[in-house]
Amino acid sequence: VLTSLAFATAVFGRWWRLLGAVARPLKITSIRHETDRTVTVTLGGKPARNIHAEAGQFIVVRLLREGQWWKANPYSLSAAPTLNGMRITIKDRGDASAAVFSLKPGDRVAVEGPYGTATPDIFEGKRPLFIAGGVGVTPVRAMLESLPTNSKPLVLLRARTTDDIPHFKEICHLAEARGGDVRLVLGRTAQLKGRDPFAPKVLHSLVPNLRSSVAFVCGPTSLTFAARKG
Repeated sequence: VLTSLAFATAVFGRWWRLLGAVARPLKITSIRHETDRTVTVTLGGKPARNIHAEAGQFIVVRLLREGQWWKANPYSLSAAPTLNGMRITIKDRGDASAAVFSLKPGDRVAVEGPYGTATPDIFEGKRPLFIAGGVGVTPVRAMLESLPTNSKPLVLLRARTTDDIPHFKEICHLAEARGGDVRLVLGRTAQLKGRDPFAPKVLHSLVPNLRSSVAFVCGPTSLTFAARKG
């Protein structure tokens, strides 16, 4: 009986949150292209004031249009949220995310969340070390904005070129404003073969006092695996 009750509670809670999100949708207030395959979407409206999110968290978005409302897609916040709304950055992966590129200001979306515990609190006063690639840089950009000015964050970004890094200039500005630095690992994977940029020796050379840092890793599976292994 208890198992059935717990299951029913979980299902009811899940659908209740969904119905609440559909009943109180947010509106797209702006859309901006960051790279050839990524767009930044700002969500606002009166209901946004009741969503208490933090940098580093993510939300689940449903496009309220025919054939799309039932598709739920998680997106990390790419800026520290404000009372006016939230910002997400989306990459065209050829699936449901591609539909975002046809949206326009004024369109409505249902938002669930926020979710996630990887907020700036995880650093606990130690030096923040960010290792990211692809759209994994979006929560990094948001968390940098929420860090103290004397936090001295170090950001390691993996990409083919800087043109492939969303919010690259913003990340550099935010890191430098907090006494930190941005370091790049550029080039195709084949070009780096045999030169693991996340090997322990390389990390120690790139990150002063590595053992006293707290690392936040976000990006493609291959990057997160290599960084965690290193």
